[in-house]
Amino acid sequence: MVLVLGVSNFWGDIVWFFQSDAERIQGKWAFVSAVYDGQAVPSEQEYCIFEGEKVHSVTEINEYRLDERHQPGWINMKSLLGIYELNGDTLRMCFSELGKRPIAFESKAGSKHILFVLQRE
Repeated sequence: MVLVLGVSNFWGDIVWFFQSDAERIQGKWAFVSAVYDGQAVPSEQEYCIFEGEKVHSVTEINEYRLDERHQPGWINMKSLLGIYELNGDTLRMCFSELGKRPIAFESKAGSKHILFVLQRE
């Protein structure tokens, strides 16, 4: 039985390796934390759902676009430019309100950056 589980996990890891970020990001994600301009803030949403090229929240639906050719990956949503990182079941996204894409996953005071950490449900 342990061998079967080990093989199953192995193939799951192989499939994960060959999936694009656009495939891996699909599904329901719960908000774990949000930091805006250096201050922790309560998230206005409990979760979001990535479905195709749209992200659904409790209050709205937005289109998004990923570009995984960059490290970290780029995410564009509405007029916001951001970066993202998928690490297993954890998704980090950082956006700027200033029209410039962030270069790090941080939200320092005065930066006008918002950093989200989400966990796959």
